[in-house]
Amino acid sequence: MSRAPLVVVGDVLLDREVLGTVERLCPEAPVPVFDQMEVLDRPGGAGLAALFTSSAAASGPPGRTHPGRAPREVVLVAAVSDDPAGDRIRELLARARVRLVEVPLLGPTPEKIRLRAGGHLLMRLDRGGGPTEIGAAPAEAIEAIREAGAILASDYGRGVCAHPQLRATLTERAQGVPLVWDPHVRGGHPVPATRLVTPNRAEATGFASSNLAGTHSGEWPVTTALHPRLNDGAALRTNGNGHAAGNGNGRASSNGNGKGRAAGNGHGTAPHQDASTADLAQAAGMAVRLRRYWGASAVVVTLDERGAVLSDGVHPPLLVPTPFSARGDSCGAGDRFASAALASLSEGSSILEAVTTAVTAATAYVAAGGALALCPELHERIDNPASVVVL
Repeated sequence: MSRAPLVVVGDVLLDREVLGTVERLCPEAPVPVFDQMEVLDRPGGAGLAALFTSSAAASGPPGRTHPGRAPREVVLVAAVSDDPAGDRIRELLARARVRLVEVPLLGPTPEKIRLRAGGHLLMRLDRGGGPTEIGAAPAEAIEAIREAGAILASDYGRGVCAHPQLRATLTERAQGVPLVWDPHVRGGHPVPATRLVTPNRAEATGFASSNLAGTHSGEWPVTTALHPRLNDGAALRTNGNGHAAGNGNGRASSNGNGKGRAAGNGHGTAPHQDASTADLAQAAGMAVRLRRYWGASAVVVTLDERGAVLSDGVHPPLLVPTPFSARGDSCGAGDRFASAALASLSEGSSILEAVTTAVTAATAYVAAGGALALCPELHERIDNPASVVVL
């Protein structure tokens, strides 16, 4: 028996990687000459999130796999134009078995073209980034959201998640199924009753500074999430000065109130205080305040190699650390995080379980080399790259 599909709603674009070499300077000017060797295309923005969601739905979250159960259908509701970039996106999504439900885009389909040589990004060329208009949402798009078993709003600030018809339907459906909202500073606010909002540090700072000015100073107690797959980390809390302090031994010590938070020295000072501890306290404060402001069940602020700070309105803010250190190209890591959280929640995981799964998935993604390293899974090579006009 088929299950309700996973639906991604958001702004899609075409990501194009142009790989080549630089071995000489141009005779007309002291600039490098880029010799194009290979072109790789993939859906970007909400399109990449949909591909990740499809992959996560097929494998299932750790510990919750069901042998013999067919993977869920993944549907992408997005605005695409009738142009070559739009046609390429349609082709790539069809090959990945993601069903595209189109909303009319009255303007060019956005493109991001990256020129790389020797493993280094040399330049990014953006196309179609100007003002565009999105047409009326077709009945098929409204119906896809209403029939969803779980939804990811992948907001890149280009208008799909702010579309009045789509936003009203998202508001309605958020009352009945998990809704994960991946926000953008140029986008709209998550709808009320969103299950999990996933801003990164910069996005959270932008929302907090523009909407919450003049409220609480922004620092908050934060503990470390304990999970079988994670090591215990330093548990933190704010001291009398509003700054976070650790207990110095890498584990949380109980302060007698049953909360398991590290105790301060009682004099308003923090002997082990450092900048990273204060940074966690600030992130925790933003997560708490944004959750209340948005009316969301939970907000998780992602912190790159630190992991993520979660506020769920039930427990003190939790730091979910990365399971190992990973450095590399993080482009697409936010989409990987949000899609993994969505797939986990859709299978009945708790918010903490979903965030832990998402942190692990995003860390593994960066460690593997990011989107470019997953070429067979995400990219489609162009047979004749010389036929592609980039500039």
